[in-house]
Amino acid sequence: LETSVLVTTDLLNRGFDVPEVACVVNYDIPNIRGVSLHESYYHRTGRAGRFGRPGIAVNLICSSTDEQSYNEIKQMFSINSIKITSQNEQELYDFLLPYIKESESEVELPVNTAAPANTEAAPSDQS
Repeated sequence: LETSVLVTTDLLNRGFDVPEVACVVNYDIPNIRGVSLHESYYHRTGRAGRFGRPGIAVNLICSSTDEQSYNEIKQMFSINSIKITSQNEQELYDFLLPYIKESESEVELPVNTAAPANTEAAPSDQS
């Protein structure tokens, strides 16, 4: 399985299009000075699932402030999400599988027995 990865900051969250981005991983919930939480999140996750293509945003929630902000974002955009912990990693695999391009080889995700930070995965439908 082969994929391309773009690592960037919030500097590229507007006016920049990378074709066929299927997944955006938010290391943190966006907090850009002078820009609303909702607008920041919309533009950051809008890199995935553009122009009717499927997309997903994975949000790493590491603090109660991030969790509160993400709950506000979920309510604003009517986002359905699943919370992933070390107890339900198979659910994450099943959720992500449709977004992984077909490959001749079998896709296998490693199982991490360490307790990860809370992770929220939500479909991205911004265009």
